[in-house]
Amino acid sequence: MNNVRDEIFIYKAMASGLILFVLGLFSVILATLVLFVAKSPWPAFLLMSLPLALVGLTALLNGIAAIGTRIDIMPTGLNAIIPRWRACPLPPFHRFHLGWDEVRAVRHRKEIYHIFLASPSIAPFPVDVYAIETEGRRIVVGGRTIPRLAEAVHLIADRSGLAVVEEKEVEASLIRTLFKGAPGWDSI
Repeated sequence: MNNVRDEIFIYKAMASGLILFVLGLFSVILATLVLFVAKSPWPAFLLMSLPLALVGLTALLNGIAAIGTRIDIMPTGLNAIIPRWRACPLPPFHRFHLGWDEVRAVRHRKEIYHIFLASPSIAPFPVDVYAIETEGRRIVVGGRTIPRLAEAVHLIADRSGLAVVEEKEVEASLIRTLFKGAPGWDSI
């Protein structure tokens, strides 16, 4: 009988990535076609084509990121290709390989982003974020790009002989984060 530690686990999001890619492509094409059939191109552009094209482009890029994202958990270590931005899974990708003895800590926290500055209770956007700590480096993974990300991270911690350390929630403004970066992590 095989030992669980000898098995290879692969976490990827090919199906959801393809769906997002097709929806995004369809939205961008539809946004372009609206301009050709509208009687008044400027209002059609401002009210329909531009918003639809932006949403479509975002879905298209999310689809590309989801298709390219992959976490391979092997007996000898971890290979991963993940988006560089944790709450907004868009290209470019971060590629890395870690041996199980290189992992020093695995941490989890919930980052709650607020769209509106006036009231943090309006439209909160929670994101589960995980940090894999090594000697001199922190790899942050988060968002909804990979189905079963929590399961993958817990398996990484288990294979490394560690427990996932739960951190307190962090709140941040989405606008501030776009300009100044995501909230930092405390040192271990």
